[in-house]
Amino acid sequence: DSLFFAAEEVDDVAKTLPLAIKLGLLVVIIAYMLANLAYMALLSSAEIMSTTVIAIDAVRPVLGKAGYLVIMPLLVAASCFGATNGSTFIAGRQTFAAAREGGFPEFLSLLNRRTHTPIAALVFQTLVSIIYLIPADINRLVNIFSFSSWIFYGLAFAAVLVLRWREPQLHRPYKVFILIPVLMTVASLYLVLSPFVDEPLESTYVSAGIIGGIPVYVVMVHKTYSPACFRTVSGVLTSLTAKMCNSALPD
Repeated sequence: DSLFFAAEEVDDVAKTLPLAIKLGLLVVIIAYMLANLAYMALLSSAEIMSTTVIAIDAVRPVLGKAGYLVIMPLLVAASCFGATNGSTFIAGRQTFAAAREGGFPEFLSLLNRRTHTPIAALVFQTLVSIIYLIPADINRLVNIFSFSSWIFYGLAFAAVLVLRWREPQLHRPYKVFILIPVLMTVASLYLVLSPFVDEPLESTYVSAGIIGGIPVYVVMVHKTYSPACFRTVSGVLTSLTAKMCNSALPD
């Protein structure tokens, strides 16, 4: 889904985006089918049912001990690097777009003069990611991330439906089939509500944290309600960041 967040930078988005989505889905489907066929060819049903690291167990007799101790870790590392690269690529652009629209402090909407990349937003996302890693409870972090992400995914899907209803004549370079956002809104609703059954306390804390961001936004970011002192600090931060990162506000 990383391509959606970079659609503004894609040439001929009405043609390129649907083509990239179709080709990407096709490649992933074929890759997963071939992987599963390989597992079934190399392992018995009992081995498949009992293993917890099916890929390693499948390639062990083919590559030998040295192969699965060296090649498999390298492949896993390459996969992790690719996922991290995609996440880093889109995270900075999400923050940049939100800041450009007034959702975050102005200094996060700066673009580097030479590369036209949102360096300030990328640095900000890196610092936030490091802070998230401090508790070192990866499982809880993944659960919290998944829960909070689906809240906003669901709102985005619902926004598509609202805009289709309110702005039916609006120009859309890429127009998704209406049934898809309907189904995804329902799925998002389920994925947001079900954690309140399994982990009610944790889900409540996360929801409270998200809602708590509203007054922080009003006081520190909103141009109408934010006190003059916060607007002054924001201006100073924007000026300093622009000099440090050789950046400027977008036109």
